[in-house]
Amino acid sequence: MGMSQGLSVAAQKPIFWALWDAGIVPKLMFNICLGKNGGYFQIGGFNEDNHLENISWFPMSANTGTSYKFNIEGVSMNNHPIRGSHNWDVGFLDSGTTFSYLPSDMWDSLMFHFDYFCDEARKQPEINGIQRYCPGKRFVTVSDGETLTCWEFDSQMWGLKRKEFLMGYPVLNFHV
Repeated sequence: MGMSQGLSVAAQKPIFWALWDAGIVPKLMFNICLGKNGGYFQIGGFNEDNHLENISWFPMSANTGTSYKFNIEGVSMNNHPIRGSHNWDVGFLDSGTTFSYLPSDMWDSLMFHFDYFCDEARKQPEINGIQRYCPGKRFVTVSDGETLTCWEFDSQMWGLKRKEFLMGYPVLNFHV
C-alpha cells in the first residue's frame, strides 16, 4: 500500500487522509519503521517505545509531486561525519518498500565505515559467549534481479531481543 501524496484519480485521497477525515485515526500522519522482518507501518500516530533513539521531526520538501522528499545536509556513522556526504543532498521516502536505495558511491563509503567499525568492535571480548558487536553475518543475495545486502539474525541466540541485537551495530544518521 503506497501513501502517495497525489493519486491518478483527482477525487481519491491517500488512505491515511481518508481515515483521518472519517475520524478513525487521531492524527493526520503515518510512520514507517524499518526492521529485520520488513519493519512496521502505522497510521494516525506512532509508538515511541519501538525506536532506538528519540524521534526527530523535519519538514518535507515543497512541490515534490507525488513523492515525499527531504533535504539531507550530511551523513554520519556513530557520530563520525562521512566525508563527502554533503554531496548526497536529497532523500526520498517510499512507503511502498522497506528497502534502502543508495547511490553506489554512498553505499561504498558507508560499507567502508561499517566494516571498519565491525572489524574494530569484534576485537572486544564476548559477553556470556555472545559477540556483542556486529553479531549477524552479512550476506549478499539476488531477488527479482536486484542485489540485496542483508544481515543474519539468529532468533535462537537472541530470542525476542531485537533491540539488543541492533544496538551492536553502528548508528547511521542522515542529518536533515
